[in-house]
Amino acid sequence: GALLVTHAAPVVGTARAGTNRAMRSLQAAGIVGALALGLGAPHVAAQALPGTTINQTNWQQVSDLLPGSVVDWVRKGDLTLILGSMTDEVAWEPAVMQASEANAGRYDVDAGGNLIERASGQRPPHTYGFPFPHIDPTDAHAGIKIMWNTSLATYKFGRLYTPSAINWIGRGGFERAVRGQVQSMAFDFQPHALPNPDGTESRDLFEALSPASAEGIAALTWRYMDNRPDSVWGYTPALRRVRQLTAANRSDPYLGSDLVQDDGLLWLGKHQSFTWKLAEARDVLVGAVSTSYVHLVPGKQGVDEQEWKSPADFPGARLGLETPGWSGAPWLPTNLIWVRRPVWIVEGYPKDPYYNYGRQIFYVDRSTFKIYYKIVYTPSGEYWKTIFNDLGLGVTADGQERQVVSALLVAVDSRADHASYTKGNAPDFIVEYHSARVLPEQFTVGGLLRRGK
Repeated sequence: GALLVTHAAPVVGTARAGTNRAMRSLQAAGIVGALALGLGAPHVAAQALPGTTINQTNWQQVSDLLPGSVVDWVRKGDLTLILGSMTDEVAWEPAVMQASEANAGRYDVDAGGNLIERASGQRPPHTYGFPFPHIDPTDAHAGIKIMWNTSLATYKFGRLYTPSAINWIGRGGFERAVRGQVQSMAFDFQPHALPNPDGTESRDLFEALSPASAEGIAALTWRYMDNRPDSVWGYTPALRRVRQLTAANRSDPYLGSDLVQDDGLLWLGKHQSFTWKLAEARDVLVGAVSTSYVHLVPGKQGVDEQEWKSPADFPGARLGLETPGWSGAPWLPTNLIWVRRPVWIVEGYPKDPYYNYGRQIFYVDRSTFKIYYKIVYTPSGEYWKTIFNDLGLGVTADGQERQVVSALLVAVDSRADHASYTKGNAPDFIVEYHSARVLPEQFTVGGLLRRGK
C-alpha cells in the first residue's frame, strides 16, 4: 500500500463559527478528562515565539514540545526549527463534524478491538465521521478508540492516485530510490456507502516503475473489515504470473528500506492486531510547508464525484541534502515552519510475537486525528526509529472538501544512522483525491494481471 498518502483538513467559509463550537465541545471533553485522569495539562516549555529559530544554542526552549529523539536532533545540530503558527484553523469540514457528532454513543469496541455498533454488537457495514467524537481519557478503551478515529483521516481521500518514491539516504547523502505509483480505494469511512460484497475496508495497488530491476513488480492488498488477515497478491514480470503472498510480513523492511508497510501514513496496520493505551495529552511542534490553506485544483469529473488535485505550485519539502551549505542531517527537512498542535499520545503493542517492532508511540492530533510522529522500540525495549510527517492543509474553493497536502514521510533509524524518505505532494508529484482514474475493477486479481501484462 501507499507509504505516504494525504488526508485531514481545515474549516473555512461561513460554517466556521458553527464548526468552531463543535470542535470546542469535542476537545473540551478530552482536555478536562485528561486533567481528571492525572495525565496532566499539555507540557509548556520556556516561551518560544513565532519567528524564533531553534538550534543547538537554545534547544531547551522547545524540549517539552517535541519527542525526545527530535530534541536530540536539534541538540546535536542535525535539525534547525523555525517556529510559526497556523493562519488557518486545523479541523475538518462541517459535514464531517456534523456526522461525527451524530455518532456520539453509537459505537463501541469489543474484546478483540473491533469497531462495533452498540445496538447490534457487530461491525457496521459503513461508517462516516469519527466513530468516537468524545474521547474520555478515563475510559480503558480510549487508546483503541482514538486509533479507530484515525481511520477517517486515513481514508479521507476516497479514491487516491499518487506517484511514489522511496529514497535511501545515509550520512553521505542520497544512495538510491525506487519509484512507482500507488492507487488506493477506500470502502469505509466515506460519505456514502459503496457496493462492498467482499467486506473490504480498503484496497491498495502498488506498481514499481524504476529502477529496471524493479520495473513491473506490482502488489495488490485487500484490507478486510473483520478480523481476517489482509489478502495480498503479487505480480512478477519475470514469471508473468500472479501469486498470492502472505500478509504476515508487514513489519519487514519495505523493499529493503528503513520503512515497513505498517509505517505508511505513520500507521497502516490493522487496529485489531495491536493492544492500545492512551498515555498522555500534550502539545507538540509539527512541521508544515505552508501555514495557510493550499488550494486544491479541480481535476476530471468522475462517475459519481469530482476529482481534486494538489496544485503544481505547492513547493514540497526540501531536505538537508538539497540545501546548499546545510551541515545537519541530510535526511531532515530545512524549509518547514514548526507549529504547535494538541495531540493524544497513544502506545501500541503488537499481539504477534514475531512482529519486528515492539512498543510504538503515536502522536495523534486531537482535532483531525492525523498522526504526526511514531516512535518505535525494539521488542526488547530499546529505542529504534522515529518516523514523522508534516502538516499540510488542502481545501477546495467552496471549503466543502478538505484533504491534507502532505509533503514527506521520513523514517530515521537511530541504530544504523540512516533514513528512508517518501516524497509526497510536490510540483513533480501531483496527488489526485477522489481520482477519476481509480476504478473498483482495478483492485482484483484479474485487474492486477491485466495491468502487469
